Amino acid sequence: MSFENIENLISDSYDHIDYVCRSELRLEILYALMRGDKTSEELNEKLNIQKTNLLRTLKELEEAKFVQKKAKKYSLTSVGNLVIRNTNQFFENFFCVSKHEEFWETHSLVNIPFRFIRNINIWKNAELVKSSGLVYNKPMNTLLRRCGSASRFRVVLPIFSLFHLETFLDAIYENNGLMDLITSKIVYDAIVESDIADDFLKACEDGYVRVWIDYDNEINMFLTATDKFYSLSLFYMDDSYDDATMLISDDENYFKKIDNIFDCYTKKFKLLM
Repeated sequence: MSFENIENLISDSYDHIDYVCRSELRLEILYALMRGDKTSEELNEKLNIQKTNLLRTLKELEEAKFVQKKAKKYSLTSVGNLVIRNTNQFFENFFCVSKHEEFWETHSLVNIPFRFIRNINIWKNAELVKSSGLVYNKPMNTLLRRCGSASRFRVVLPIFSLFHLETFLDAIYENNGLMDLITSKIVYDAIVESDIADDFLKACEDGYVRVWIDYDNEINMFLTATDKFYSLSLFYMDDSYDDATMLISDDENYFKKIDNIFDCYTKKFKLLM
C-alpha cells in the first residue's frame, strides 16, 4: 500500500508508536495496564510469558516513562496512556484506509483539516457508494434520500449544487431544523445568484441557516453531517470533483468527532450570517 497521497494520515508522531509496535510484549503489557493496574504476578498470569522477559520489558517501559510502579502494582503514566490510545487509533486508522484503499489513494487530501486526517477511523464502518453505468447518480440519490428524516445539518460545501441545497432546505423546514453551512465565496456567490437565492436568504434571515465563508477557496471536500448520518465526497488529484463515489455512515459513536472536525472550519472561516 502506498502512503504518498496519505502522508500523516495515521498519526502526527510515529516515534512512540514505532517503539511500542516493535515489541509484541510491550504492546500486550500496555494494553493489559490500560484495563487496570496490575502486579507483575497478575501480568505474568495474564500474558503467560517468562517472568524474566516480563520484568525486563516492564523496566524498559518504566525507563521510557510509559509505566510506573507503586505499591507493587504497575500502572500507565499519562504518557503511557496517551501512547497506547494513539497506538490503538493507529491500528483503527490503518484498517480504515486499507478497507477503502482505492478511495483514499485516488483522491486529493490537500487542505483537509489535520483533525479529520487524525481521526480517519470515523469511516471504518462506512459504506462505499459508487455510481454504475445504470445508476450514475447513486451517491447523490443515496445522500438526498437519507436527508429527508434529518433536522440538524453541518455541511462543508465545495461545489454549487442546486439539488443538494434544495434538499437540505426542504428537510430543515420540514423538520424544524438548523444547518451550519461552510462554503467558499465562489459557491456562496453562485447560491445568491441562483433560482434558490430567495429561499436560501430567507432561511438565513429566519435563523434556519448559518453561513461561514472561506474567502481563500481552500475547501477540498464535501462533508455532510446530520443527526442521522454523515457522508464524504472528495476531489480527484487533478482537482475535479468526484460525484460518483461517496462514503456514508450512520455510526453514532463518531458523531461527536464529526462535530469537532466542523469546528476546525468554523474557527478558521468568517461567520457571514
